[in-house]
Amino acid sequence: SDLMGAAWGSVKLVTPVERWHTVDGRRIQGWFYPAPGSTKRDPAPVVIEIHGGPATLYGWSLMWEWQVLASSGISVYACNPRGSQGYGAEFLTANVGNWGDGPMADVMGGLDALIADGLVDGNRAGVTGGSYGGYLTSWIVGHTDRFRAAVTCRSVNDMISQMLSGDIGGPTFGLHTYGVHPWEDWDLYRRHSPLTYAEHVTTPLLIQHAERDLRCTITQDEELFAVLRSLRKPVRLMRTPDESHELTRSGTPFRRVDNLRLIDEWFRHFLVQGKTRLPRIDPKRG
Repeated sequence: SDLMGAAWGSVKLVTPVERWHTVDGRRIQGWFYPAPGSTKRDPAPVVIEIHGGPATLYGWSLMWEWQVLASSGISVYACNPRGSQGYGAEFLTANVGNWGDGPMADVMGGLDALIADGLVDGNRAGVTGGSYGGYLTSWIVGHTDRFRAAVTCRSVNDMISQMLSGDIGGPTFGLHTYGVHPWEDWDLYRRHSPLTYAEHVTTPLLIQHAERDLRCTITQDEELFAVLRSLRKPVRLMRTPDESHELTRSGTPFRRVDNLRLIDEWFRHFLVQGKTRLPRIDPKRG
């Protein structure tokens, strides 16, 4: 329609390029969306996108968030780290008991390969993801300072409360993921919780969570925000009212659009404009 054309007229669709690299003897696949105008002499900044699940995968499909970022001059790399579907049973289960370090190595390996090929500016990199992708985003910024900005969405930050609450929480979730129940090894779950490493976060972090999320309850991000805010870290919390875990897929259209705008503005602020302080909050934004 004319209205749709006006709304998305500035977004010129980018065709993804399939990428492969190797980590720990495994071939890792991903999709690279080069920002228009990016060259090896002057490569664009990049945002790493991490899917949820973790047993899902990114494929050849339209993702509006990535196209919006590309139109803002930011390349996108969508990685399928160990634990993703589509690459065999061994690959699918390679993250059992290892949600953090192993998949992080796969994602960072993809970033390093892009940098080595001169396709992105490694000094202007961001990272984001939702659900399990939010978990790995929170984990990554607690273990490296390489990113200039990050957005963790509907994420898992406290493994103990995640495995014992929500619509799939209970006595089996943790057992299948880590081999033991949380109450049988509290310290194991503490060590694998991004919340444990919050004191090491230096990356400006936008935390997004929907208030009616039952898959990953909003307490997950309230906990992370409380710790980071108390430690005076560069953090902001975006609470989305009246939405569920499905905000970006089947949420109210105007909130889905606003979510796209806020994420785009966050990364443009830090990666394109080169700002180092949190962006100003518009008091008229409702």
